[in-house]
Amino acid sequence: MRLSAAITAGVVLLLLVALRLRFTRLRLSDCLLAALVADCSVLLWREAGNTGALNSDPIPGVSPNDVITPLVMSLFIGFYAAILRPADAMGFEQARVLLTLVSFLVNVMTI
Repeated sequence: MRLSAAITAGVVLLLLVALRLRFTRLRLSDCLLAALVADCSVLLWREAGNTGALNSDPIPGVSPNDVITPLVMSLFIGFYAAILRPADAMGFEQARVLLTLVSFLVNVMTI
């Protein structure tokens, strides 16, 4: 669980820093805080949702937890964006969609 959260946070940070080339108004502080929010949301959800029903794999290799975790991360990053308002709100929302997809891949591959 902690490994998945750490990998997600690292990938989120790397992607956001790389996306700063495309979204020039995306601040480094927004990137760092979004990575922190992603890490905390994945870690908290994985701890809270660690039940047999959510960890069984109805589709081989993919559990309900693998599907729900990126949605929880996206929700919490949305909370962050609603409260602290990134300078490039549209770019941040587009990045959030990409981060949700990447979080899904990380969760399926690491757990």
